[in-house]
Amino acid sequence: WHQAAPLSKIFNLYGPTEATVGFTVYEWQAIDTDPIVKIGKPFPYQEIKLVRSELYVRGSQVVAGYWQSPELNARKFVKGWYKTGDLVAFDQSNNLIYHGRTDDQYQIKGYRVEKIDIENTLKKATGIDSIVVVPSPVDEHGRVLGVAAFMLKNPLTARDILKKIRSQVPSYMVPTAIYFLDNFPLNRNGKVDYLALKSKTLGFKA
Repeated sequence: WHQAAPLSKIFNLYGPTEATVGFTVYEWQAIDTDPIVKIGKPFPYQEIKLVRSELYVRGSQVVAGYWQSPELNARKFVKGWYKTGDLVAFDQSNNLIYHGRTDDQYQIKGYRVEKIDIENTLKKATGIDSIVVVPSPVDEHGRVLGVAAFMLKNPLTARDILKKIRSQVPSYMVPTAIYFLDNFPLNRNGKVDYLALKSKTLGFKA
């Protein structure tokens, strides 16, 4: 975008639906070298805090709660703070950097693994942007034993990809299987249907 319109300003907005969508903002600069665009700082009069790396938000833009859902409210709202479920960190300028979801953390062989880290490793190794990782296999107790990767069909083979990334990440981050698809299954909201992908793996127990 910057190359096409070099005089324009580029803003990256972040925010969950529960916080009226736009809650933080970051103005991207051409000198930025980080491959992950920051989500910035909160808008005026809005508050944020980090609890074990999870982002909590509070302010005039945050809803009071979910309609007739006391159990969900008890899980998601704490003394006026909304628990976003998003994992973030601060950079040296106090800009927020998005690192993934709390439900995208897997405990594999005693190690805490971020789904997004595996996906980014695969993207760099293959040059393919559309890659999704899901937990697989999962044992009868719900413990994640590994991950499976899905990507659109391409000239690479699973053997080529696995050979390349084995030298880049620990063994517990290497996918147990790689599946090639013509298209990703989508849910009603038009987003990738993770449950449908999990059901396609041989090692997932629904």
